[in-house]
Amino acid sequence: MKAWFASLGLAAFYCCSAAFAQDANTAPDPAKVAVAAKILEETHALDNMNVALDVMIGPLVKSVKQQAPNLSDEQLKMISDMLLEEMRGGMPKMLAMNAQIYAGHFTLEELKSIESFYETPAGKKIIAESPQIVKETIPLGMAWGRQAAIATVPTTAAATAPLVESVRVRRATKTARSDKNAPAITWLPS
Repeated sequence: MKAWFASLGLAAFYCCSAAFAQDANTAPDPAKVAVAAKILEETHALDNMNVALDVMIGPLVKSVKQQAPNLSDEQLKMISDMLLEEMRGGMPKMLAMNAQIYAGHFTLEELKSIESFYETPAGKKIIAESPQIVKETIPLGMAWGRQAAIATVPTTAAATAPLVESVRVRRATKTARSDKNAPAITWLPS
């Protein structure tokens, strides 16, 4: 279940991290926000976010199933549906926050130029191809992340071994002092 929550957290971070990058004390120019919101609308950002969720939900549910194999398919579907409903319900707010972030990074003239670009043949092609690109890049990114995690396990294990040993000794000492009949700590690797 921990891996599922970690995956969910990663998905939320992926979808939401930009929203928190804007300095809360700086309100962007409403004209810039309006153009940025129009760009997001014209580039079908909401549709692309839905595509990303559709691609990510399968691996998330698979992770839940691995962590909680006793869950029925019906329960997994319920979890999946609830998660998708919650995330999709928040997308308009996410787009509004993203528009503010865009407005904070670009001048009004730059935003208008970006908007004009998306009216060109190349801009229209980016808009048309983006859903397929999202479908292809998310699994690639997830596989890359898994490989990076696998590659760091030996280093992480070696780096944290002293900490794990220190916790083991501290708990063993505490257990020995407090209850001579207490069960041994079994969750720490030996």
